[in-house]
Amino acid sequence: MLACDGARGLALASIPLAAAFGALTIVQLVFVALIVGGFSVFFDIAYQSWLPSIVAHDDLVRANGRLAATDATGRLAGPGIAGALVGLIGGARTLWVDALSFAVAAASTALVRSTEPPPDTSTPHEPLRRELTTGLRWLVRARPLRYLVAANSWMNFFVAVWIPVETLFLIRTLHASTWTAGLVIALGSSGGIIGGLSSNRVTIALGNARTLVLCGAIAGPFALFAPLATGLLGPWAVSLGLFGVTATSAISSSCNVAYRQQTTPPALLARVGSAARLISFSMVPVGTLTGGLLLGIATPRAVLTIAATGYGAAVLVLRPIWTHRTLTEPNPPAPRHTPAIPTDLPE
Repeated sequence: MLACDGARGLALASIPLAAAFGALTIVQLVFVALIVGGFSVFFDIAYQSWLPSIVAHDDLVRANGRLAATDATGRLAGPGIAGALVGLIGGARTLWVDALSFAVAAASTALVRSTEPPPDTSTPHEPLRRELTTGLRWLVRARPLRYLVAANSWMNFFVAVWIPVETLFLIRTLHASTWTAGLVIALGSSGGIIGGLSSNRVTIALGNARTLVLCGAIAGPFALFAPLATGLLGPWAVSLGLFGVTATSAISSSCNVAYRQQTTPPALLARVGSAARLISFSMVPVGTLTGGLLLGIATPRAVLTIAATGYGAAVLVLRPIWTHRTLTEPNPPAPRHTPAIPTDLPE
């Protein structure tokens, strides 16, 4: 995690440095984007694998919820702060601040005191392909996890269809000003903060299985607020729908990640997390491309209707757990040597 923060900070700092000498090129910007994006993936997998070693299992939903709320706060406040800084000091110089933020993040991580077990060095390091295969095999055989990853992948696809059309729908179809469109999206996105902070209470009250199913069932109707919006109040109906979607998404995400952390052996946690992200996020470019193609043959309202309906249908993927209250089960012991696929998988 420290290495990831350092690499991202240095990559971003190279942009204003090159700009100061008049040497900034589009090629450098592309490489910086690749470096920041790649190390962000490593960082996310690392922190999700590290969290169970510093937080009690019973507190994992609360911890993931707070992280989700923090992430939503950053996404909500970041663009406004960035815009103000760009206006004051320029785009390139603003990236000095961004680079500094990664240094602060690394220092904060270094201050965390944990009893993380050292990596097992008694066996040879496995190739990345084999590690991913191990994680994929675990996901395939662990029924609840594979249902959750399938549902998450389904939702990611339709969210990717939705995002490119959302602003276009607000401005061209509902005739909202750019300022109004920004405020609508910002207010709607604040649902992620509320959802993240309330995720633990909801999960305790309902159980993790019922929480996941209920969030999936509620998210669909909220998503339909957008394509059904009309008139002067239309933009605010979109905002209300987006608030519901982001709130339920934060709750279900916190519950989902906590369940994976609780039921996956520590030695396999990073591999399973990598496999889950590979499957889930591979749907994002496919969904974005699909949204663009649909927008070429249909109106923004029609595309949003398709995206909202598809997003709500993700609850059908969770049908095998509809009758469960909780999916929490003991965490199997971590293998001492090269991780094999455990036989006592969660059902």
